Amino acid sequence: MERIGRRTIRNAWRVTATVWFCAALAAATVWGQDQGTSSRGFSETASTVRGATTPGRFYALVIGIDRYANLRQLTTAVHDADSVGDVLASQYGFAVTRLRDGDATRDRIVSALTTMRRNLTENDNFLIYYAGHGHFDRETTKGYWLLVDADRDPENTARDISADDITTMVRGLKARHVLIVSDSCYAGDLGRGDDVIMGSNGQDEFVRRMMRDPSRTLMASGGDEPVPDQGMGGHSIFAAVLLHALSQQSEPMFTAADLFAEMRRPIISRSPQTPNYIPLPNSMGNTASLDDGDFVFVRTTAARTEVEPPHWTPPPATSAAAKPVETGVTPVETATGAAATGMATPDYTHPRPLVEEMGSIVGQVTNPTGQPQSGGAVSFIRLGGGMYAIETLKVGYDGSFTGRVPPGRYKAIYNQAGMGPDQETDQVDMIEVAAGQTTRVDIDMSREEFVSKLSPEKQKQLTDMKAQNASAISANQVIRALNADLLIVVQDIKDADGARATAAQTLGAGASSAELDAKEHEIKTAKYTEIETMMLRDTAAKSDAAILWAYLGQAELGLRKLAEAETDYKRALDVDTTASKPNLNVQGMAQAGLGEVYARTGRVSEANAAYDSAAKLDLSRAGFYYRNEAIVFFQLGNGEAQVAAAEQAIQVDPTNALIYYLKGNGLVQKTTLDPKTSRLMAPPGCVEAYEKYLELAPNGPYASDVRKILAGLTGTVASSYSNKKQ
Repeated sequence: MERIGRRTIRNAWRVTATVWFCAALAAATVWGQDQGTSSRGFSETASTVRGATTPGRFYALVIGIDRYANLRQLTTAVHDADSVGDVLASQYGFAVTRLRDGDATRDRIVSALTTMRRNLTENDNFLIYYAGHGHFDRETTKGYWLLVDADRDPENTARDISADDITTMVRGLKARHVLIVSDSCYAGDLGRGDDVIMGSNGQDEFVRRMMRDPSRTLMASGGDEPVPDQGMGGHSIFAAVLLHALSQQSEPMFTAADLFAEMRRPIISRSPQTPNYIPLPNSMGNTASLDDGDFVFVRTTAARTEVEPPHWTPPPATSAAAKPVETGVTPVETATGAAATGMATPDYTHPRPLVEEMGSIVGQVTNPTGQPQSGGAVSFIRLGGGMYAIETLKVGYDGSFTGRVPPGRYKAIYNQAGMGPDQETDQVDMIEVAAGQTTRVDIDMSREEFVSKLSPEKQKQLTDMKAQNASAISANQVIRALNADLLIVVQDIKDADGARATAAQTLGAGASSAELDAKEHEIKTAKYTEIETMMLRDTAAKSDAAILWAYLGQAELGLRKLAEAETDYKRALDVDTTASKPNLNVQGMAQAGLGEVYARTGRVSEANAAYDSAAKLDLSRAGFYYRNEAIVFFQLGNGEAQVAAAEQAIQVDPTNALIYYLKGNGLVQKTTLDPKTSRLMAPPGCVEAYEKYLELAPNGPYASDVRKILAGLTGTVASSYSNKKQ
């Protein structure tokens, strides 16, 4: 009798590793994407917790903050949030919860999300929209939403919401789709990654597949950059384009990726920001599908133009009788400051100019070392005095400042934090500000004119700091090179995982099995050799990066250099467990790699222990690790170990059809022949495992084989039958 399941099947093991490389001056991000093992194994992915191809209920939580207690005020965030909520409710049937200004505290947001967690079902869709300040802490490599009572001290984040908080809260939601739309500075840092989410190109079947499969995604107004508050028609640029795209969609159903595709070019062409749309890392639970879906918007039967889309041209000036609009610009009201500049004390009893009559300011403060200068304020002093003579803009954590001032000619003075208005650090003269236009004002204290006026002591300090920065820049160059290599590694692993399909495509339908095997081996060897070469070089350059050792081990495992793979996987564990910020994903990847090494060298008990360790380190991947263990033992012909691993995988993920096939495949090898009845006698649990596979995957790739096996187990065979062990 032929051995069951002899067809070529490819290994579906995947690991996601999140790694941060930090140098003295900058943080570089590396996302190790889903990785495949080198082995030929099962091509089937895990079974999916899917919804129907019809939409469920739609909910939205919209958050907008203008009136901050301790930070610079914004002017459009609340209006943006309300407008987005209106469009979602009127045109797409969302039930919208709104948190504005004073209601937008950490406690109330967490409370709202907790309510959603209790009430959302697996068929629901949930959208979170945030408009407000954002911050990226380069030392901790974390992004934050700064809520209404956020502290001025960037290190005090007790009242903020971090990317980790968001991921944790989203992870606990039962909704099929969750979309986070973040319109804030450094919004892209809430979900670092380089995955591309494809649009539907108008294909209904694609849209319905995206609707069926779960998703957790982030649409961000910008990446690692400041994002302007003001833009078009009283909205930020991002919000204006989003509202326009939502209001003008002609398709009854479309994905968030389709929406983003329409938004990206208008945003980039009208602003310095680069929007992102990416999966939200580590936000899926351990029963989530491996097939990534996308958030699908479904228009209601209501009229398509209930909300007026934003205009693309600046609005006309509002009449003087219109209600004044706050700009978020704080005047310097001290007599000392006015006297020191020779300006008359400004009159603040008159209404401020309307937003449409103001000019926009964007700028950057650079310190003498050439790095961004955080804190302090830039005062714009109107030459000639008069009303609104002084406008002060706060400098952010990244050295940037933005705001609005009335049209006119100004001198800009930068004051460091703690200095009085009569003490200036640096200034820029003769700045022309026009109504409705944006003026860039950069204060660069690294220029020779400024440095030459410093005291000898300060100049010596500056020289020392520049030397330290040069060393840090050199370290960053190494990091950029490592990141570039890791991008190649990720692609090489994907190519190696798809080597069989590539071989079939290259050789054509007439290729023999032996020819396909040889071509597949050639492709894998080339890819893993390239990874090994890069990682040998990179571990020499940065030996304290555990992910590099783990990838080196994976390449050596793919090349069947098992002793070297064992050494380097252990090195990855040693480096990561002693690191200041251990990464459990990397440790899980290394333990799983060791498990395969041990299995392939006949150390079954050590293999079991290593896979157990991998599962405990990363519970969300436990099913993957145990399934991979079963696959490896399947390839090695160890049915007993294969069954034990499959049973552990079933405990973690009882809805995965493939695991039951693996269990049945391992048990069927112990089938015996009853000499009296000439009937096959399957061991306990074998028939049940195969029947469960058919229940979960009646049309699965092994369904035909399983039906034949079950028919054989319930029928009779010739008395000369022998169960050949292979």
